[in-house]
Amino acid sequence: DDDDDDDDDGTSADDAVQHIASSGRDRTLKVWRVTSSKKKKKTTAARCLSTVVAHSGDVNGVACNRTGTLVATCSQDKSAKLWDVTQRPGSSEKALTLAERCVLRGHARGVWQVAFALTRRTVATASSDKTVKLWHAGTGACLATLDGHEASVLCLAFAASADSEALVAGDADGALRVWTPATSTCETVIKAHDEARVWAVAVTASPHEGETLVATAGADGTVRVWADATRKEESLQRERRADERAKEDALRDALRARDWRVAIDRAFELDRPFTAWQVFQKASDEALLERIVADWRLERALRCLDFVKEWNTDSSKAYVAHAVLRTLVRKFGPATLLADPSVRAALAAYSRRHLDRIDRLVQSTYVLDHALSTGSMLLLDGDEPRGRRPGGAAGSSSSDSAGVASDAALTHRPPVPELGFPGTAVVPDDDDDDDLDDD
Repeated sequence: DDDDDDDDDGTSADDAVQHIASSGRDRTLKVWRVTSSKKKKKTTAARCLSTVVAHSGDVNGVACNRTGTLVATCSQDKSAKLWDVTQRPGSSEKALTLAERCVLRGHARGVWQVAFALTRRTVATASSDKTVKLWHAGTGACLATLDGHEASVLCLAFAASADSEALVAGDADGALRVWTPATSTCETVIKAHDEARVWAVAVTASPHEGETLVATAGADGTVRVWADATRKEESLQRERRADERAKEDALRDALRARDWRVAIDRAFELDRPFTAWQVFQKASDEALLERIVADWRLERALRCLDFVKEWNTDSSKAYVAHAVLRTLVRKFGPATLLADPSVRAALAAYSRRHLDRIDRLVQSTYVLDHALSTGSMLLLDGDEPRGRRPGGAAGSSSSDSAGVASDAALTHRPPVPELGFPGTAVVPDDDDDDDLDDD
């Protein structure tokens, strides 16, 4: 707190008075009254106003809230404490007293740092148990535990903006994690210092457009300053979404107008292989494909070749893929278009599968043709033709007559020839010869 009024200890209107809290390995918490000269811009005097034994272990960190009425400490004894700062009644020297409000217990190992939130009554603690805990500054209740760090969390600081509040924490692996306290989610991870402990982190607002800056100090002997790019990234995302909507509208208009060249261009710009396949399917005529790729450059052809590789993995899309591939090879030549061996191998592998599948289908059609041509002429001995009434009774209907005529036609078809391999004769059995002689 600043105090510019004259005091009994010799301060004047030209001096600025501040109260500072400190802690150390002696396990104590101290409050100091520091006097600074406004003209000389340097500290002129410091006086300890209050001292308390805060913890049973080394006190690693201390923090004050924005009004200076509450102090937080953290220690190697695995706890943190909140202290009320009050003015000693009846004191002319404006002495301050420290009264313990509550103890924050819950960490499994020592607590390295504590910090007050800027916009809420929240206290954050960083511990060697690889967690960050959020506490209610009024009651001391644990609000949330932030898990995710892979090493001891050594430092933390709150950063506030117009629409949100973030918590930045550094750990012993050199990583800097940005958390959203309201949702307990980690927004991003930054390798701030390569394999070096992040010992300190500070957050400030830049005077230029309110940009948030984060400074980190690591065991590698460096101090690094990071700029918060959240607003810029959000602005870029909005621009990309608007551009994508415009391209989608152009794609729909081109499809409605059956302008396949424009539709293909929009599908490539939107990176939509399936949409491009649908357009090529509708424009699969060879002459039309030639007109579509007529003004393409090699970069566009190679981009299309990536789509062709994806289509070629699906048998239902392979026909269009090969039609487009054939058109591209004619325009650019195989040596230029298929210069990459991995592309040739990917195309050849699935193309062989498609050719084998087509070959099997063709062979199966021959078997089907043979079955139909032979099976329709076979009529077992002793079977009556279908549709004929026994004895050929008079008064049969027209449908019966049609059935008789049909069966008669089947009956008078030439007999099924003997099947044999080309260049060979079918030799009758000896039993068959004996039967012929007997007849």
